[in-house]
Amino acid sequence: MTEDHLKAEILNDFFISVLVHEPEDLQLPTFRCDNIKSSLFDVHISEDEVRSKLLKLKPNKSSGPDNIHVYVLRNVPNLSIPLTKIFQLSMDEYWSSSSRLERCSCDTITQKRIANEV
Repeated sequence: MTEDHLKAEILNDFFISVLVHEPEDLQLPTFRCDNIKSSLFDVHISEDEVRSKLLKLKPNKSSGPDNIHVYVLRNVPNLSIPLTKIFQLSMDEYWSSSSRLERCSCDTITQKRIANEV
């Protein structure tokens, strides 16, 4: 058994020990999703919002996983235009698929369920 595996087992044993054991006949509340006030279906991203976020990037930070330095993101003229189009197309494409909407659901996760899946 490796040291990492041993640590994982110790943490797992601890978390299982502090879980509340719920009764078998516990009735969970039914959640209704019909009173949602906002939706991600009509997200609109503006060039001004993107430009504002780019200008708020801290210049002394290192580049992210894309290896694009903050200096480039902040100083390339009109970079917010193509970025806005990419973000908006991404959101439109994601939410246009009805199969994604059919897979969305509300679910409760009980501590017992977590313990059983571990």
